[in-house]
Amino acid sequence: MNRSLTKVCTKCNTEKSLSKFQIKAGYKDGHASWCNDCLKVWRKGYEVKNKDKLRAADSSRKLMKNYGITLDEYNKLLEKQGGGCAVCGKSPDSRRLHVDHDHKTGAVRGLLCSGCNTALGHAADDVSILQRLIGYLTRGDA
Repeated sequence: MNRSLTKVCTKCNTEKSLSKFQIKAGYKDGHASWCNDCLKVWRKGYEVKNKDKLRAADSSRKLMKNYGITLDEYNKLLEKQGGGCAVCGKSPDSRRLHVDHDHKTGAVRGLLCSGCNTALGHAADDVSILQRLIGYLTRGDA
């Protein structure tokens, strides 16, 4: 192989085309030291061993990106709500509670279970719809 168009992977010690390596600006030749195949095998093993760590990091990134709060702020809000949904009090199961926020201002209002979050969403955050629902449920003709 033409040496200028190839590289030896430091993981599997195989000479491969540069196209088989990720482009990395910080490296002398501009390409990663491990080939894509070795990197894929390593990444798969890392993901299996570090599933909880990766899930927590992903959750933390999503909270900040979507709602502007940290995982610590989420946990403090959950504690302030007594460990459950702000409406019905139901404790979270295997999934986190939904972050409820004002869609106009973006301000976080609280944490809701799936049922309460869905009900509020279907009512489009409209207090008059929610009041009519209460009236419907409490009328005595059923």
